[in-house]
Amino acid sequence: MKGTLQQAGYLLVGILAMVALSGCPPVVPPTTVVTVSPDSADVEAGQTITLEADSNSTLDTTFAWTTSNAGVVAVDQTSGTSITIHAVAAGTATITATGSSSGEAGTALITVPQSPAGTIQPALQAAGLNVTITGVTIPADRKPEVAFTATNTKGQTIAKSELSAMRAILTHLEAAGDGEVAKFASYIVNGANGQATYDSGQLNNLTQLADGSFVFKFNTAIPAGYDASGVHQVGFQIARLYAVNNLTYPANPIYT
Repeated sequence: MKGTLQQAGYLLVGILAMVALSGCPPVVPPTTVVTVSPDSADVEAGQTITLEADSNSTLDTTFAWTTSNAGVVAVDQTSGTSITIHAVAAGTATITATGSSSGEAGTALITVPQSPAGTIQPALQAAGLNVTITGVTIPADRKPEVAFTATNTKGQTIAKSELSAMRAILTHLEAAGDGEVAKFASYIVNGANGQATYDSGQLNNLTQLADGSFVFKFNTAIPAGYDASGVHQVGFQIARLYAVNNLTYPANPIYT
């Protein structure tokens, strides 16, 4: 009898345990969420921004990136936790980041606005940078103005927005003394040590005209008593960031 009662007790406990468990909701794993930051942005043609992806799953150690329209927005790489995107032409594109483990995706909507009428558009059909200085004028303020053209390897005009660096030097040929060799001396020097340096204007002093050509105006004025008949030389260090392949193309033109 005692054994029978004990078995009945075990049975009752088992039944109660089953009843208790049947009333518990199933354990649901947390939903993986992938986000892209920023999740939206307006980017002018020829410009770049960085996007970053994040996941609440530690298993998503990297992300696969795609663009819905490479003709509007291009990506510089297809994997990683962050990428640089390049605005190519007016329109919208969705950039998607997909978690490496979860397969979940986050998106960012990128809008490339239409440029104002008359604005030179980026010449994205070809890489490279060719710069030709076409002339130098000295206005009343004695701050030289340098005219030049900038094109890609197909001869297409490059937009100012594509130029990522601009440095300019201005020198004059010094007369040689006995037993000396004539050499160029800079009008622009570092006040601390007297070493030749670049003009402070850089990209801020660069203007693109309606025909696509450029004018750079020096911040530095040449001396009032400069020898107008002497030999002068202008030199540039210019760089173009090509949005399609994210490579930088330099040019170092000299005009005497």
